[in-house]
Amino acid sequence: MALTTLFRIQKLAFLLLGLLMANTAQAGCDDVKNSRTKPECSINFPYQQKQANQGDAKAQFQLGLAYEHGRGVGKDEVLSAKWYRKSADQGNLDAMHNLAHLYSDGRGVVQNEAEAFRLEKFAAERGSVYAQNSLGLHYMHGRGVAKDNNAAIKWLKKAAEQGMPGAQLNLARLYSGDSGYPVDYAEAFRWCEKSARQEYVRAQTDLAMRYMKGWGVSQSLIEAAKWLSKSAAQGDVAAQYVLGLFYEKGYGVVRNINAAKHWYSEAVKQGNELAKARLGKLALQANQK
Repeated sequence: MALTTLFRIQKLAFLLLGLLMANTAQAGCDDVKNSRTKPECSINFPYQQKQANQGDAKAQFQLGLAYEHGRGVGKDEVLSAKWYRKSADQGNLDAMHNLAHLYSDGRGVVQNEAEAFRLEKFAAERGSVYAQNSLGLHYMHGRGVAKDNNAAIKWLKKAAEQGMPGAQLNLARLYSGDSGYPVDYAEAFRWCEKSARQEYVRAQTDLAMRYMKGWGVSQSLIEAAKWLSKSAAQGDVAAQYVLGLFYEKGYGVVRNINAAKHWYSEAVKQGNELAKARLGKLALQANQK
């Protein structure tokens, strides 16, 4: 590979890295798969309201979800926190975890990272995989507790080893040097690949970046393009933009300007200004011919 091309790929990989965002998955209906399969995501609101008023902890949790996301009722995060708290007080671990997220974000309650940490720790110690992942992030970033990367590894691994893709990706990022943890790119790649193979879109984009950089694996633009295609097809805007560049430049794929325009256009639909600029440049080049 020519040095100029290699330099461009390195810059592109760092751009992709900058577009990636950490994940803090919640329990319940926060991803597409769960929203289609979990019964609490399409509740019979009047029935659940009645059950919740009678003290049913699961119904209270489901009302919390409904109010948090506006499913079957107007969105109201204050009422969401109220019902999560009622359910959590009866020992519902998912309710504790989701209430912790409201405390972390200051939604429906006064922001309180210490309380969020307390709730996550209680639920994590009792087996909630969602809480274990979030507890790892609390330790990783020092939210509500002193920063402790060893504790972060411990809790992220607990969730990752149970197959949670979000935790696997978070663990990969910690091994990549996030939060100052010693870098182990091979271990980071292993966990990122596990997550990506579960169709976890952020991990697929992250894995593409690792192939571009050669972090923990032999550099391969063909493999990078493969994983970008998977995540772009699932709607990841960073992957859509970079895949457009791959097709425009012929990185890891046969050069195809129409395909480049398609993926830039998909990214523009999500407000990506870089893709908008690339489309404009391609249009200008076409007019000059």
